[in-house]
Amino acid sequence: MKVLITGGTSGIGKKTVELLSSNGHEVIFSGRDEKRAKHLEQATGAQFILCDISTVEGCAHLTQQYFDLHESCDVLINNAGLWSEGTIDNTSVREIEKVFAINTIAPIILSKYFIAKMKDSIDSGIQDHSKLIFVNSIAGLTSKAQREVYSSSKWAITGFTRGLSDELSEHKISVTNLCPGAVDTELFEHGGYPRDTSSMMDPIAVANAIKYIVDQPRDVKIKELAIQPSNYI
Repeated sequence: MKVLITGGTSGIGKKTVELLSSNGHEVIFSGRDEKRAKHLEQATGAQFILCDISTVEGCAHLTQQYFDLHESCDVLINNAGLWSEGTIDNTSVREIEKVFAINTIAPIILSKYFIAKMKDSIDSGIQDHSKLIFVNSIAGLTSKAQREVYSSSKWAITGFTRGLSDELSEHKISVTNLCPGAVDTELFEHGGYPRDTSSMMDPIAVANAIKYIVDQPRDVKIKELAIQPSNYI
């Protein structure tokens, strides 16, 4: 399968690129860290597209770049994300905008562009089905004090995927809302909130869940899946 994954240079994205590439899938990944991407390309044979999807123009650019190189996309994995925490009083308007741009607007806009291409490919017989996988968060199903901005950006994706799954069913496109609990990645550091992540879930667990979804036959649809560490509270 041809698979595109956003945010593929670190954390869950990187592990997924490695896992899917090693299992015979043709993997294309996007991100902003060109240095890391080159190492990952060399190690896996996956293909990198340099792109910033924090703007609508960036999403359009990634779509154009991808389809200039590939006729179709079997699986789009919306994985890129940004962490935020703190009281609403102490959270800047700029941070709120950035969190929603990456966590909410980007996956919705990118999916809109790719869905149109997927429908055309399915209707023309180039492929018989497609999948959209949203790497959301357990925060998209729950909420905590001082996490409300992050959680609301993820709850929006839960609402979007639940409706989109029903909408696209007749078009042979499945939609999965994957909601991992705390994962040992650089998400917190990248967001400006470093912490000890040693007791959190290994990102390979999430990559394995993604592979499980990718490998399901066309007549099996996983609409929503939550995974979390056994010590999750």
